[in-house]
Amino acid sequence: MKKEIKELIALALADNPQHYVLNIGNVPYKQAQFINQYVTEDITDLIRILDTSGIRHAIKEHGSPNTEEPRGQIAITTDDFLLVPDILKSPDSLE
Repeated sequence: MKKEIKELIALALADNPQHYVLNIGNVPYKQAQFINQYVTEDITDLIRILDTSGIRHAIKEHGSPNTEEPRGQIAITTDDFLLVPDILKSPDSLE
């Protein structure tokens, strides 16, 4: 999955980017059941994706230390996207 995410990042940051979507898996049943308590639509079998426009947006809006540090945040890097599948698989908490 990391190879595919790296390729998607490269496509997102290319000089002439196009829109691409990467399926990173379904919401696990246990997480879906938890979330279903709080939303009006059943998200069981929902597919999680990363896409080039989301990557570009995140880097543009949240990738500068000069912008993020005054907010008390750490700027996002392209390496952070490689962590997404692991974070989704084993979140610290669900809120």
